[in-house]
Amino acid sequence: MHIVDKSSFNYFESKSIKNSSTRRVAKLFRRSLNSKKCFREFPVLAAFHRATDGALLGLVFTVVVMSIVSLHAQHLWALSFSRLETSRDLIHKFKESISILESHFLASKSLPKSIVTAKTSNLLYLDKPNIERQLPIYSAWNKSFLHKFIHYPINQGY
Repeated sequence: MHIVDKSSFNYFESKSIKNSSTRRVAKLFRRSLNSKKCFREFPVLAAFHRATDGALLGLVFTVVVMSIVSLHAQHLWALSFSRLETSRDLIHKFKESISILESHFLASKSLPKSIVTAKTSNLLYLDKPNIERQLPIYSAWNKSFLHKFIHYPINQGY
């Protein structure tokens, strides 16, 4: 004859009930979410579900890539802007130092006596030069492409 304590028996019994209930829930989830069974029973719905999953994964991937690209572009813009501010500060300091040096040299120098103050009566007005006369005209057919390319004028600025 075995003597069993009822309190310990209830403990093991309640634990086995909990295990069996979790097993039933896990089995239910496994059966309901079984893709093979779902694909056999509802092929159109399963294909639509797979397509939707693929589209969502593609969308998430696209969002991640675009956020990385935008963050990288923002970082590059911030670097360029900080460099621009630094160069502007340096240019400003350079102009200040030039103006200080010019004011120092101008204060220490006196004007020579040979310089005459400018008046409108002392100015000479010249006619506009004739451009056609100054530039030789070459016909386009006697120049080679390489010659045109090498001697093509470069315009400065924007």
